[in-house]
Amino acid sequence: MLQQVLPKVERNEVMIMINWKPPSEGWVKLNIDGVYKEGSAAGCGVVIRDSNGVWRGGFAKNLGICSAYVAKLWGVVEGLRCVRSLGFNRIELNVDSSVVSQVLRRPGYGRPLGGA
Repeated sequence: MLQQVLPKVERNEVMIMINWKPPSEGWVKLNIDGVYKEGSAAGCGVVIRDSNGVWRGGFAKNLGICSAYVAKLWGVVEGLRCVRSLGFNRIELNVDSSVVSQVLRRPGYGRPLGGA
């Protein structure tokens, strides 16, 4: 009987601890996520909490068929509308997409904390 020997593959795994950190006193944190499944409907979700971690608002929204990028951008737009409609002006925005974050930091698209 012929036996095939496969090379041993080593996996280097890195564990990253993820946790929510409250915004500074007087601020609210807007956490945004967008979801997408190829050939299926996409959606976005938003959670708004204050510096004590108290729920201040949020929602989930069906967006129809679109890309993950578009779903996350819709989350940003709808999340900012929601948080402003609740009367908050000091907003810390968290989105888990480096591409979306880079777009928002471009001149003319958004202004990060401490920007001009």
